[in-house]
Amino acid sequence: MTKNDQKRNFISCSILATDENFPTIDYSPNDVTETSLKAELLSDDSAVLSFHNLTYSVSRGPPCNRKVKNILEGVSGVFQPGLNVLMGPSGAGKTSLLDVLARRRGLGGVKGDILLNGRKLPKNFNFLSGYVAQDDVITDCLTVEENLMFAANLKLHTSSTSTKERAVHQLIQELGLVKCQYTLIGGFFAKGVSGGERKRCCIGMELITQPRVIFLDEPTTGLDSTTAFSVINLLKSLSISRNTTFIFTIHQPKYSIYKLFDTLHLLSFGGKTAYHGHAQKAQEYFENLGFECEEYCNPAEFFLDVIIQSHERISFREEIEKSNSTCEILVEEGFRMTDKTENAQNTITKSVPKLFLESIENKDLISTCEEIKRCASGLGKKRRDDNENRTYAQNWFKQVGYVTKRNFRNILAFPPVVVAPTILSLAFSALLGFILKNWDYDIKGYQNLNGVIFFLTLQYLFQNIPCIQAILAGREVFITESKNGYYRVSAYFVAKFLGELLPMRGIPVTVLIIAIYFFMKLEQDMLTFWMFFLASHLTSFASMGLVLFISVAAGNFGKAISIVPLITLLMVLFAGVFSNVTTLPEPLKIVKYGSLVWYSMSLLTVNQFKDVSFCGTRSLVVNGTIIEPYLCESGKDLLDRFGAGYSTEEIIFNFCGLVGFCAVFYPLTYLVMRKNVSTM
Repeated sequence: MTKNDQKRNFISCSILATDENFPTIDYSPNDVTETSLKAELLSDDSAVLSFHNLTYSVSRGPPCNRKVKNILEGVSGVFQPGLNVLMGPSGAGKTSLLDVLARRRGLGGVKGDILLNGRKLPKNFNFLSGYVAQDDVITDCLTVEENLMFAANLKLHTSSTSTKERAVHQLIQELGLVKCQYTLIGGFFAKGVSGGERKRCCIGMELITQPRVIFLDEPTTGLDSTTAFSVINLLKSLSISRNTTFIFTIHQPKYSIYKLFDTLHLLSFGGKTAYHGHAQKAQEYFENLGFECEEYCNPAEFFLDVIIQSHERISFREEIEKSNSTCEILVEEGFRMTDKTENAQNTITKSVPKLFLESIENKDLISTCEEIKRCASGLGKKRRDDNENRTYAQNWFKQVGYVTKRNFRNILAFPPVVVAPTILSLAFSALLGFILKNWDYDIKGYQNLNGVIFFLTLQYLFQNIPCIQAILAGREVFITESKNGYYRVSAYFVAKFLGELLPMRGIPVTVLIIAIYFFMKLEQDMLTFWMFFLASHLTSFASMGLVLFISVAAGNFGKAISIVPLITLLMVLFAGVFSNVTTLPEPLKIVKYGSLVWYSMSLLTVNQFKDVSFCGTRSLVVNGTIIEPYLCESGKDLLDRFGAGYSTEEIIFNFCGLVGFCAVFYPLTYLVMRKNVSTM
């Protein structure tokens, strides 16, 4: 190819400052020998992750007209210890490939082989590898050291506290976090560490177990160029010192970052491979195809421009061919189909993925993949990985303990979540006591008492609305940590209830009950008080179970906050508050058994009405004469009028109704949370 022919295929871009101080390790598939490959496969300290003819497809559209779309198509590659990078334009499938390799996507729709040291990925691969999400998923209310210690407590297979502390302090030194180790991570409500320090802490939480493979999704997102370089440079040094295989996606790194990469896998549109090989040889590969990168050009930007513009030209050409047009196609940047040189003609008529399929680099890659399978089959069962039986480092009870402790810290770091509802409960009780300060068990008093019980029930229900935010706010942290093998879903759910939801709702309800009893001077019998106390807390916890289920099923705050009040109002409608249940049509009478408000109102009214009488004078007109007789109406008569049963069996039935709400909605919440983890 002549110089003029090559210049017709250049794409202009800019180059950033270079830095020769960072060594690169040559782990190119092209340079892998049989001896070195066997050494890597036999080594207990290194990991060779290979994927062979990988295809990933998803079904989209309405159930009656589902269409299958390929996200990845025939992708192959070999990643060895070092920095292995997935690059490509937006929508090319970078994150999809990363998640498929990390077993973060369901196996449905995935075809092809993913091998670790020549063997199929073990079922416990998430315990052997690490995954750092694009968004920094970390607990804001803990310090850097406390977050790393939390990871150590749950992931290290040792009971020695001193061993865990040594591992954490060594990791802090390696990550360069000594100056900020006692600083809160911080978030929306409080300032904390910088973006780079936050990212390094997230990486450290996955490094604590020294996994052989770590996946990172866009580790430089949200960071300035200098901080981004420091993060990637850290990964480079760790890959050398720990012999770790880092696999991560990145969009358009500056040149000083690009120079640190070892293996580059370029994806084009449709999830097809545009290049796989040594990162520093990619520019030479594209120049051999006729695409010349100018002297002051960033290779990373150059590759993306080649892929995007080539795709646009091919798409445009196909549209012209479909319309049977014979006009000459003029394309941007000086490209013309009238080029007569072989390489220039190929770059115009063939897509970049197709050119790679026909390249020597792809043949070498296929040969390397086959060699991995041969080496692994030759090893047979001689190499057995002891880590294949690795599972959770701590038992269920310790998992609950550590997560509960962290949740308590979360509440202590932001006490208004408990203090504010408690103060409101006191204010609500004082307001009721002031309004009804002259209340007594007279002939008109039952209406006041019934109104108080109704408002209390609504308070128990609507006070649980903040639980929507409480369960959804930690959703990303929960899903990420659960997938990374920190704890079981059941352990997290129980710890969430004990360490956060129970104090957040239990303390305000307890204060409300005691304050109402003090201000309203309700029945002072101890048995009556404790029955009232139990019924109130059961109502609150049953309502919490319903709110939690709706929240996790809806998946976001907006949907949940719309559904919860609607369900609550429907339960109030059939609870006998606005219409006496005895007057409802027969088919609607059974609806009350699905109303949490009905069970609560029945228990609380029976508790306060059953053993009292409401006496006083009432003005009556008899034959034109006004008389004011002294009348008494027993609480049981009023309960009969309301349709509330007060026998022992009916009281037990109503208690069982509240317990039933808890027994249904808490397990359902847990099952939905498990499903969310498996499908996310």
